[in-house]
Amino acid sequence: MPAQDPSDEATSFGPLISAAQRDKVLGYIEDAKANGAKIATGGGKWDQSNGFYVTPTVITDVKPDMKCVTEEVSTAS
Repeated sequence: MPAQDPSDEATSFGPLISAAQRDKVLGYIEDAKANGAKIATGGGKWDQSNGFYVTPTVITDVKPDMKCVTEEVSTAS
């Protein structure tokens, strides 16, 4: 799972803009789990590289009213 230079064709995903944004994304994942969703893969920090990475994540058993569905994950607070 290469996480490298975004201009490199071999790169499969890149970092988030900041630790705060990474933590916000992780919060959405935790909220989904707390409300009954399941994490099929990923769902955590990816510490094998410098930067603010979250492992590629697939969430299942999501309900339409869950925060991860109804809210846009953005850099704004």
